[in-house]
Amino acid sequence: MKKFFGIGMRTFKTALCVCVCLLIYELLSLLGNMFEGGSVYSFFKTAVLDGSPSFACIAAVICMQDNIERSKKIALSRVIGSVVGGAAAVVFLSVSEKIMSGKLYIVFAAVGVILIIIVCNYLKNPISVSISVITFLIVFVGTDVGAPVYFALNRVVGTLIGAFAALFINRFVSPPEKE
Repeated sequence: MKKFFGIGMRTFKTALCVCVCLLIYELLSLLGNMFEGGSVYSFFKTAVLDGSPSFACIAAVICMQDNIERSKKIALSRVIGSVVGGAAAVVFLSVSEKIMSGKLYIVFAAVGVILIIIVCNYLKNPISVSISVITFLIVFVGTDVGAPVYFALNRVVGTLIGAFAALFINRFVSPPEKE
């Protein structure tokens, strides 16, 4: 594709990924409305539909790389990071609610960051450290949501949707040349 005002194929595909992510959330919302009621719907609504599609869009933008292998590597790191950080935050919140007093959450936050870095390094995925820690801190320290587990799930689901959208589009819409 010839560049038009500096807009190349990667720029076009990145914008397309954002549109696909937003469309997926719109479709999930429509499907959710068709199956209203029941505990499965309630869980799905709280964990996915009530959340923002911004996590999916952000993941799609970051995962759209100049070649498919880099896209796969970044996507895997984003997913691992979101899962590790979200799971750690939920565990730490559960434990801290039982024994927290005053400003003890500061110690919990520091210990959580250390453990997350250890886990990511153990998984031989140091690229996922930053997103793991960011996810952990957003859920553990920075949310006022009633049930942080749903916020963590929304973060993971959004990351999965965005990563898969980027991988799919990068693979099938004018795939980049191999290195």
